[in-house]
Amino acid sequence: MKYHKLKFLSVLSLAAVVGCVDGADPLDTAEPVPGNLVLSLTSPYSDDGGVRIEIAGPILSKPFTAIKGAVLYSELAEDGSGATVALLAGELPAGALLEFAVPDVKQWESYQITLTEVVNQANEVRGDMSDYELQLGIPTDTQALPGLIVADGMTP
Repeated sequence: MKYHKLKFLSVLSLAAVVGCVDGADPLDTAEPVPGNLVLSLTSPYSDDGGVRIEIAGPILSKPFTAIKGAVLYSELAEDGSGATVALLAGELPAGALLEFAVPDVKQWESYQITLTEVVNQANEVRGDMSDYELQLGIPTDTQALPGLIVADGMTP
């Protein structure tokens, strides 16, 4: 019986490889495509030490994964909206900050992200956040180091 299971899994694996080789877009399907979304930050400063971000959208799943070296805390927003508040602290370089699982990555545009506060490394609140930009996308590089999210290749 084990042989049949292995043979079946091998056939499935081969079918998956052939499906990728023929150039088919794995997102070009009517079925939901579970996966991860990556949130990136563009910052005018090099000494950001913490951010507070609100994320709202269809069924947010925990856990969130932060970039290596950052401390992450997340909870539901207190206003009852169903949004998730994510607080990240540490040395926060521009680029990918966090990643989270969603039931369908094709619905990435359904998520609203809001940067509500930024502090520098000295824990001083940035008054003007107009030069900051948040981007949400689907990661295409899955060869990242553990704990590090690669922002290159994100779909805008």
